Parts: sequence; structure tokens; C-alpha cells
Amino acid sequence: MRYEGSTGQITVENNAIVITREGLNARVGFGKVEPRRIPLAAISGVLFREPSALKNGYLQLGLGGNPAVDRGINTPSDSDAIVFGSKQATQFRELHKWLLSVVQQNQAMGIDSSAVDYDSGTNRVDRQRARAAASKERAAQVYAGPQGRPDVVAATARMGATWGGIQEIGHLGEHLRAEETVRFIAQGTYEGDEGIVVLTDHRVLFLFHGMIRKRLEDFPLRTISSVQTSSGLRTGELKIFASGNTATIAKVKKDDLAPLADAIRQSVANPTTQPAPALAPAPAPAPAPNIADQIRQLADLHASGILTDAEFAAKKQDLLNRM
Repeated sequence: MRYEGSTGQITVENNAIVITREGLNARVGFGKVEPRRIPLAAISGVLFREPSALKNGYLQLGLGGNPAVDRGINTPSDSDAIVFGSKQATQFRELHKWLLSVVQQNQAMGIDSSAVDYDSGTNRVDRQRARAAASKERAAQVYAGPQGRPDVVAATARMGATWGGIQEIGHLGEHLRAEETVRFIAQGTYEGDEGIVVLTDHRVLFLFHGMIRKRLEDFPLRTISSVQTSSGLRTGELKIFASGNTATIAKVKKDDLAPLADAIRQSVANPTTQPAPALAPAPAPAPAPNIADQIRQLADLHASGILTDAEFAAKKQDLLNRM
């Protein structure tokens, strides 16, 4: 028997249920995903919420020995839940009663649901996090070879996001001195240039590395008097007050903003005990790579699944705009 919800469908088979995601709401919450087959022995809990005049109802499963936990506003994108409307309430009410009997039967038979294999599935948020993790890993691998700097690799791995800063991270070594240690890296925008803001044990620097134009701004720690932050829903601003001037770095990811500001404050309050050596001029930047090479690199990321179609198109256009 098949139970039709707005974010998916549940089909009951002999010894399993199958969850499929079809329809507009399902595509919005989950994208294109394969059907999930879940043995009845893996079902360890079930939660049912009646629809109202203003809200849809939903049926939430607990799987693999876990209880059914109410996800609230996150339910429409939860891979273990099906949302339904008032017209579908009767059939899902019946399904809920039957699933409760399945849970009770599993318990009566002494079945350990946590030991039963089942398809755990993924949702859109899971896949976005996986792509972000893959992007961070690729950025960190820029310095994983023989010429690698462990401090850059470690700082990259701690970043909340890296897409948009991979190119700058790849060229960061050209602008660092041997005696410097990188403590923190975050994405940001300075006066319209999208790049990275880097905290070392001697300075804060902003790096933008385009195909044609490059930009490096640095603020020695000894000149910084204070920093301030302001945040929105997803990003925020970092204001650096140095030598009577104010530099505003915008669009810093919210997850990175407060930790970066705190790290700068600590570095200013507790400067390195060793006097900062005279910094030799940074080596001249390498010639800008060919535009065709850059596009091929983006195409490789797109083909490997790290970039979505939209991300590929946006970054390609961004690179062309920087020319």
C-alpha cells in the first residue's frame, strides 16, 4: 500500500517500507534522491502530528534503535519524516497506528533495531555540508605536498567555508614570510574585492588574487587598537581600527566572524614574546594563470560533483568579471 504525502511517499512491502521523494515539495527539500528501503526490524520509534488549519501534519520515524525526535521547523527536509496535509491525514493516521504495532512487535520479539542495516538516506542540507567539506579538503590539500605549510593546512581545515577563497589560499604562500605562523583564515570582502582575511602571529592581512589583478593589504598587530563586529543572518562585518584608520571587511561567514575577532583581540593583547623580525619584501607574485586553465579547473570541480550547476555558473561568471 502507498501513502502519499507532500514531501514524499511511503510504500509498505512484506518486510520493509520504501520512502520515495517525488513531487515539487520533495524536490525542494531533497533534490534528486534514490528511494530508501528500510526493513521493518530497523524501525524503533514513530511520532505523529495532526495537521491544523494553518500547519501541515507529519509522521516522523525513529530508526536504528533511536527514538522518533520531533524536528520542528526542520521536519520538511528531514530524511526520516513525511509531511502531509489535512486531506491525507486519515491515511497517515492509519499508517501511524500500524507502525506503532511494528515497533511493539520488534520489542516483543527482542529485536535489536540498532543492529539492523538500513538505508540512512541524505537530504539537501546533508549534501551541501558534504560539498562544503570536500571544498575545504581540496583547499587544504593545496599545501599538503612537499612545499606544504602545516599552519595553513590547519587554519584552512578550521574555516567555516572555503568556496570563493580556494584560489587565494593556493597563493597565500607567496605572501607569507618564513618566520610567520598562520593562526586563522576566513573568507571576506574588502572594498569590493572577494578574498580571504588571514591572521598570523605578526599581522592581519587581506588577500585577493584574481586572474589579472591582485591585492594585498596588511595591518601589523602592533598598529591595531581594537576590532568590532556586526553580524546578519549568515554573514557579518569585521572592523579593524589601526593607526587611526578603519578597515571594514564584509561578508565574513557568521561561523568564522566571532572566532576571528577573538583571535585578533588575543593576539593584540598578548603579542609574541619574541620581537618581530624585519619583514623582507614578499616575493613577486607568479604570473596570472591563463583564463582557459581557470575555466578547466572549475569544470573539473563541477564534473567531480564538488560544485553544483549554479555554483559553477556563478564562479565562472565571477572570474570573467574580474578580468
